[in-house]
Amino acid sequence: MVVLINISHEVEDHMFWTLSNTFEEMDTLRREMEELFNRSQRVFTASGRNFPLINIYNHPEEVRVVAELPGVQKEDLDISYTKGVLKLSGQRKAAELSEKSVQIRSERKTGNFEKTVKIPFEIDADKIHAELKNGVLQIGLPKAETVRTRQIQIQA
Repeated sequence: MVVLINISHEVEDHMFWTLSNTFEEMDTLRREMEELFNRSQRVFTASGRNFPLINIYNHPEEVRVVAELPGVQKEDLDISYTKGVLKLSGQRKAAELSEKSVQIRSERKTGNFEKTVKIPFEIDADKIHAELKNGVLQIGLPKAETVRTRQIQIQA
């Protein structure tokens, strides 16, 4: 049995218009979402919680925090440690352009940032040390003597 369906031009036009209109609406929504995302990215603060990216390593003698800070200068960085919380804050400045330069795209975030990390060990705060090299910050937080693991000799 063969069934033939005859769709009038009016129905075809309506289907095309609906499909075309749907794509236009989706494109408009995409552009609006991109603009919203771009506006939110301009506010570069701790609320984003994604900068700086960090790794934390537990070593027998210390906890090591490694943070990616490309474009951040030592002078624009502040590190503090209080009651088990390490705080990194600072500013990544925009690149200076000459008067003849025109920026045509900007994906690199600039502005103030702040990140806090709870350190789950007792730390000897007087011995904390940090080094910033090639955009990577390494912070050594020596464990307090009471926390360090010691090998105990068994006597016969």
